[in-house]
Amino acid sequence: MATYDHGKLGAVTMMISAAERPWASMRALRTCVAAILLSTALLSGAAAATHKGSGGSSSASEDEATSPQVAEFIALLGDPKVRKWLEEQRHAAEASEKPKPREETVSEYIDSRIGAIREHIGALAAALPGLPNQFEEAVGLIRAEIPPAE
Repeated sequence: MATYDHGKLGAVTMMISAAERPWASMRALRTCVAAILLSTALLSGAAAATHKGSGGSSSASEDEATSPQVAEFIALLGDPKVRKWLEEQRHAAEASEKPKPREETVSEYIDSRIGAIREHIGALAAALPGLPNQFEEAVGLIRAEIPPAE
């Protein structure tokens, strides 16, 4: 529902219900993203056209000289054996870049075990105050299960 704002000449305010607010913000976000993408595409196209046109005759001669080499390179990239080899080289490079896990020293192992023991003792100490209540509950359950002997 659009209303006219008398305080601002020519301004129309829009009342958006609470249920439509998230959708309105998503619509605005989509519009902004579309505008950014469109302007980027237009600017990159204009820059590419300017770059191609400024080369002159020297770039045309370079294109003619390298076109067989480029064609050969593209043909090589299309070969499945070459692609497989490139993938293997990429995986080998990634594997060599990953740091190997460091071995834990004896003192570090003992430190970690002592820390775990301390945590366990702390948990036992925290449970100690509730132990009498738990014993009472257990005795009550056992008495309810076993009838008194007559």
